[in-house]
Amino acid sequence: MDCIDARPLLFAFADQELEVGRYVKVMDHLKVCRRCVETVADYQSLGSGLGRIVEGEPMPVDLFARVMTRINGEQVARLYSPAW
Repeated sequence: MDCIDARPLLFAFADQELEVGRYVKVMDHLKVCRRCVETVADYQSLGSGLGRIVEGEPMPVDLFARVMTRINGEQVARLYSPAW
C-alpha cells in the first residue's frame, strides 16, 4: 500500500473503524511513511479535541492552528509533488 491508497483510509484508521484486513495494510504502510503517521496523529488529535467539546472540556488553544497548518502544508506539498 502506498500513500495514494492509504490516505482515504487514514481517518477511519485513526477512529478505529477499519476492518481487520485494511487495518493491517494501513498499519504496514504507517511503518514506512512518516507523513501518513503525522496525518493519523492529526486526525486523532482533532477527534480528541472534538470529544472534549462534546464533553464540555476546553479544546487545546492551538488545535485549530495545528489543523490549518497541516492542511495548508499538504496543499503546498501537492503543488510541488511530481506528477508521475
